[in-house]
Amino acid sequence: MRSRSVRARRAFLSLQSITVPAEVILDTEHLKLRPLRMADLEPLHHLRQDPEMMRYMSDGHLPDRAETRLWLQWHVDLWDAEGFSLFAVERKPDGRLIGWTGVTKPHWFPEMMPTPEIGWFIDRELWGQGFATEGAAAALHFALGDVKIERVIGIYNTENAASGRVMEKIGMTFWKEVPHPRFGFPLRIYEVSR
Repeated sequence: MRSRSVRARRAFLSLQSITVPAEVILDTEHLKLRPLRMADLEPLHHLRQDPEMMRYMSDGHLPDRAETRLWLQWHVDLWDAEGFSLFAVERKPDGRLIGWTGVTKPHWFPEMMPTPEIGWFIDRELWGQGFATEGAAAALHFALGDVKIERVIGIYNTENAASGRVMEKIGMTFWKEVPHPRFGFPLRIYEVSR
């Protein structure tokens, strides 16, 4: 096991990244981030059944368990294939899985490929407590610093102003507004470079 220090993008975060065989762990003040694994299926599927949480995820479709399993397997496999993907977000000190955050390539949006996209999905009961910002800042720092990705974008439905505020808090700036490639509603795109 080897340990290395990770500088926080924001002064309010204190991060440490520890690389162990096949797993990266990011610790922040209130959260532990680790790669998603198949054992996360049930808690993540439960979160993906909340219509308010899924409202801004593409067309707001509530996935069945098989769809969640395929989605999860895709992200688990990406860790091996690309060396980055989504982290499970666990709250300290109880270890409860409260969502995900991380950086992946937006295959759903060919015009933006291959530039990786940051995203997050936090339990609605915990909205407004800073967990999305704290987790996203750690994931972004990992992507830009440890993985050495040159540029990361963030994409959000223009009706989801809270996501735009998180992007600004983690140091991203507005780039452009475009229509969703499949559904046509407006999306705002933010960016940050290493």
